[in-house]
Amino acid sequence: METQHTNTCEGLLALLSCNEHHDHTDIIDECLSILSEALNENGLPSKSLGIATVVPTSMYLCLSSILKGRIDMDVVSQLSNKLYESKERSGWGIYVKNMGRNTNIGCTYWAIIGLLSSGVVNNDLIQNLIVSLFKYNDTYCFGRNIDEVNPRILCLYSTSMMYILYSCLSSTNKKLVNKRYDYRKALEIIVKEFDNPFFLIEEEGIQGIEIPERINVHTVNWNHITIHYSLNALSIAMHNNQLSQLEITSVLGRVSHLFKENCQLNDGKYYWTDPKISIEKGARGKLIFPTMHAIMGLSSIIDYVHNLCEDNGGVKV
Repeated sequence: METQHTNTCEGLLALLSCNEHHDHTDIIDECLSILSEALNENGLPSKSLGIATVVPTSMYLCLSSILKGRIDMDVVSQLSNKLYESKERSGWGIYVKNMGRNTNIGCTYWAIIGLLSSGVVNNDLIQNLIVSLFKYNDTYCFGRNIDEVNPRILCLYSTSMMYILYSCLSSTNKKLVNKRYDYRKALEIIVKEFDNPFFLIEEEGIQGIEIPERINVHTVNWNHITIHYSLNALSIAMHNNQLSQLEITSVLGRVSHLFKENCQLNDGKYYWTDPKISIEKGARGKLIFPTMHAIMGLSSIIDYVHNLCEDNGGVKV
């Protein structure tokens, strides 16, 4: 398959999230060169859609924070401002441009994470934006967009994303949001469902897609690799002492079991291959990006365990 900019960003973020990147500076440099050459004035374009899209652009901003000195900060500043200016009242849609009602939590999450990483846009503005996302009373789980709260069938990826965004708030803003958002209930759901095969890969409908010079479509489907976001949320909750010792023990054991049962070694690469998931059996062939998201999620859990060991004087826990 043709290489994709989003997958390249995912690969770099995965490599940088673990302790393996120091021996692979040549790969990092090559990928950064490819991404930098592909940039336009609005961000990283999708090869299939031919226009700058929010997720890879935001991921590039995340990379700029991790790889300081290796990415042109004037470019980062321009892209950050363009991205912020493209927001709607309820967040971002797929493109780095005003999307009207066609916003979704996935793109909104990455835009905010990217803007927080680059540090170009005033932090108070970002804080106010996150607060505005929690605008409904008695919320704790989410569907595909900001307005779809406490749905009958929740989306685990978006529920996890919203908890992660909540964790980015200042103490004062958390107290404000706590009047409307119950993070404890959100965590109960994530703890209960993070290894449920139904949620491991979730399909999202992205509205408002127009492919230039091709047949226009209003909705396309793609997959979120939920394990990344749910494990990241759980690691944050453990760091913040928001889970009981019993819950932590359960989570760590289930994470170990999950990766042993659902990953197989094939040609030196790990693919996400839960028996109830057909992502490896489709016409598109084997996909690498599930591995990247799995690594990012697992790395956040490993970081927690390492910190716990250090706090215990190196004693294995």
